[in-house]
Amino acid sequence: MGSGFLQWEELRKEDVLVVGGGPVGLIAAIGLARQGLQVRIIEAEHGVLPTPRAMG
Repeated sequence: MGSGFLQWEELRKEDVLVVGGGPVGLIAAIGLARQGLQVRIIEAEHGVLPTPRAMG
Protein backbone atom coordinates (compact mmCIF):
# COMPACT_ATOMS: atom_id res chain seq x y z
CA MET A 1 0.00 0.00 0.00
CA GLY A 2 1.38 3.46 -0.95
CA SER A 3 2.12 6.36 1.34
CA GLY A 4 -0.52 8.59 -0.26
CA PHE A 5 2.13 10.99 -1.57
CA LEU A 6 3.04 11.30 -5.23
CA GLN A 7 6.65 11.48 -6.29
CA TRP A 8 7.88 14.65 -8.02
CA GLU A 9 8.25 12.79 -11.32
CA GLU A 10 4.56 11.88 -11.21
CA LEU A 11 3.48 15.50 -10.69
CA ARG A 12 5.86 17.36 -12.97
CA LYS A 13 4.45 18.27 -16.35
CA GLU A 14 6.39 21.45 -17.09
CA ASP A 15 9.96 21.97 -18.23
CA VAL A 16 10.58 25.16 -16.24
CA LEU A 17 9.27 26.53 -12.96
CA VAL A 18 9.38 30.33 -12.71
CA VAL A 19 9.21 31.57 -9.13
CA GLY A 20 7.71 35.05 -9.04
CA GLY A 21 5.09 36.57 -11.28
CA GLY A 22 6.59 40.04 -11.46
CA PRO A 23 7.75 41.73 -14.64
CA VAL A 24 10.98 39.72 -14.94
CA GLY A 25 9.33 36.38 -14.14
CA LEU A 26 6.54 36.98 -16.64
CA ILE A 27 8.92 38.06 -19.41
CA ALA A 28 11.11 35.02 -18.72
CA ALA A 29 8.07 32.73 -18.83
CA ILE A 30 6.86 34.24 -22.10
CA GLY A 31 10.29 33.86 -23.70
CA LEU A 32 10.61 30.27 -22.57
CA ALA A 33 7.09 29.42 -23.75
CA ARG A 34 7.89 30.92 -27.16
CA GLN A 35 10.85 28.53 -27.31
CA GLY A 36 8.38 25.66 -26.93
CA LEU A 37 8.94 24.88 -23.25
CA GLN A 38 6.13 24.10 -20.81
CA VAL A 39 6.30 26.78 -18.09
CA ARG A 40 4.63 27.09 -14.70
CA ILE A 41 4.68 30.36 -12.75
CA ILE A 42 4.18 30.44 -9.00
CA GLU A 43 3.58 33.64 -7.08
CA ALA A 44 3.13 34.29 -3.36
CA GLU A 45 0.69 37.18 -3.82
CA HIS A 46 -2.97 36.52 -4.55
CA GLY A 47 -3.43 39.45 -6.89
CA VAL A 48 -1.64 42.11 -8.89
CA LEU A 49 0.34 44.62 -6.84
CA PRO A 50 -0.09 48.32 -7.71
CA THR A 51 3.68 48.98 -7.80
CA PRO A 52 6.77 46.92 -8.58
CA ARG A 53 8.38 45.32 -5.53
CA ALA A 54 11.72 46.80 -6.49
CA MET A 55 10.41 50.30 -5.76
CA GLY A 56 11.58 51.50 -2.37
